[in-house]
Amino acid sequence: MDPAELREIIVQQGAIIRSYQDQVEALHDQLCSASTAAPRDTPLARSESPRLAMPEKFDGSADRCRGFLRQCEVFFSHQPGMYHEEETKCAFLLSLLSSKALKWASAVWDADPQVRSSFSYFTGMIREVFEHPAGGKDISVQLMELRQGSEATADYAIRFRTLAAQSGWNDVVLWAVFRAGLNPALQTELVCHMEATLSQFVATAIRLDNLRRQHRAGTSASATARPHMRMDYPALIDSGEAVNLIDRALVEELGIPTSSCVPSLRIAAIDSQPIGEGYLKCQNELLGFQVGLFHHEQLAFYVTSSPANPVRCHDPKISWRTGELARWSPTCLRECLRDPVSRPCRISCIEEATAVAHGHLPQPYAVFWRVFSEERAARLPAHQAWDCAIDLLPNTSLPKGRLYLLSLPESKALEDYIEGALAAGHIRPSTSPVAAGFFFVGKKDGGLRPCIGYRGLNAITVRYSYPLPLVPVF
Repeated sequence: MDPAELREIIVQQGAIIRSYQDQVEALHDQLCSASTAAPRDTPLARSESPRLAMPEKFDGSADRCRGFLRQCEVFFSHQPGMYHEEETKCAFLLSLLSSKALKWASAVWDADPQVRSSFSYFTGMIREVFEHPAGGKDISVQLMELRQGSEATADYAIRFRTLAAQSGWNDVVLWAVFRAGLNPALQTELVCHMEATLSQFVATAIRLDNLRRQHRAGTSASATARPHMRMDYPALIDSGEAVNLIDRALVEELGIPTSSCVPSLRIAAIDSQPIGEGYLKCQNELLGFQVGLFHHEQLAFYVTSSPANPVRCHDPKISWRTGELARWSPTCLRECLRDPVSRPCRISCIEEATAVAHGHLPQPYAVFWRVFSEERAARLPAHQAWDCAIDLLPNTSLPKGRLYLLSLPESKALEDYIEGALAAGHIRPSTSPVAAGFFFVGKKDGGLRPCIGYRGLNAITVRYSYPLPLVPVF
């Protein structure tokens, strides 16, 4: 080939190669410019689903049934590509069962084909078998019986919100139920709070309870004072000893004969410390023992240097306020009490009637002036051997007193009556809850006459019917 032709061909090929190179560079520039000009906020064609935690295995507990099924539904709804078939959902749900729930599901898996093909049918059967109200009570009953007790208001509000979400009640009813279940002290503090919504009221109750608890915690702990401890212990009341004791000095003074105790008895106080010598070594012979006017008994006493009164076996009722023996036990009333041969009595001076008192009585009745004496009528009669007993019906309770709202005139009349009855000795102060009703009846002069209603006491009193003597008509 001619060298000139060869040179021309080489020049043409070089031109073609340069054109290809220019095209490649142009394409490269276009790609670079397109990548830099692409908007950064362009959304992705497909977003990935969030990674959810696997639901915990369900063992058949009634309180976890609703939450477990809700977790499974949320788990499937966020992964539709993986769990779009009903059979897959049912198989996955079966794999999350354990204990008694797995035993039940294994039994129905083969017996009912619909359990394997319908997720809604499978969950419905789980609810029917395992989702039962707590304690067998309906949601409405649980709400009405809900009480805060000693727990924090925040914990009480969580239990209330959980039940309220399932009840379907409106906020007006839920407001009243929430307030009724609060601690009484917290209810008192919330009286003046008028929140607009139930949520605001619940938040206010939680805030007040937290402040109260912080205040109690701050006041109970002191940097300078010793720590306080509150503990409950049973209290023992010492009312005497377990045996009958007599003072050694009294035995020697009266010359009471004694005999040795074989074996000797160890004696100790309630704190296990020995009393006197610590042992009872001798006792006296049977002695006639009398307490008061009616109580007689034969007793043998152990001789010691630290005596106490023998009240345990006789069980008397003692008024610790007045320091007097108020009543003997039923055993003493049957066995120890007897009418004395001679009975002391009180004699008061009998004053002669004044001329004014005689002047108010008609002449035929003047000799009976004592019957019309206001002073004698104001006295309580002395107890006699022929007094009638007031027996109560068995297994009955004495009537309790009540609180009544009195007007100012009634309060004044009540105070005057109590002061007069106390001064006359008709009544005495008492802290007993047993009481009779007290009311007023209007007088003709506009005053008030106090009346005591004994219907409650009469209703439980044993009726005593006895023949009344006939009074001849003259």
